[in-house]
Amino acid sequence: AEQLLGWQADVRAVKVASAIADYVLRLVRESRGDASFEMGLSPRGGLALMAASRAWDLLQGRDFVTPEDVQA
Repeated sequence: AEQLLGWQADVRAVKVASAIADYVLRLVRESRGDASFEMGLSPRGGLALMAASRAWDLLQGRDFVTPEDVQA
């Protein structure tokens, strides 16, 4: 359990530039306003996308998120 808590702390330490946060916010907004999506991305979904991007970066050995990581 302590190891899992340590990993969670490591993920939270991955840096997210304001431009990346804005990118995720745009994805949320545009998916909710686009008729081609039955249901858009929720605010919590956007937060989950950010957390997954951080975890991906940590696994890749980086301490910052890139737009490509959000897309992965």
